[in-house]
Amino acid sequence: DDSIIVMKSKMPVWDSKDHAYTLDFGGRVTAASIKNFLLEIPDTQQQTMLCGRKGKDTFSCDFAYPLSPVHAFAIAISSFQFKMCNAF
Repeated sequence: DDSIIVMKSKMPVWDSKDHAYTLDFGGRVTAASIKNFLLEIPDTQQQTMLCGRKGKDTFSCDFAYPLSPVHAFAIAISSFQFKMCNAF
């Protein structure tokens, strides 16, 4: 069905220099956090959403077509809520 678009969270890659898994946020995310994520369309590797920590209480959330502002906000809020619940 052409009306369904599947998006997946991009998996981090091991950085042997930092001895940690990392994602390239293009400078938009500046702090490590379990809440950081990138969404992409797997077949095209088109990045559709970037969300991550910039400071103690500051986050960056960028999105692109096919997501609307409402979609992006809902994904961000549900992601933060899910990760907060699993932290306890």
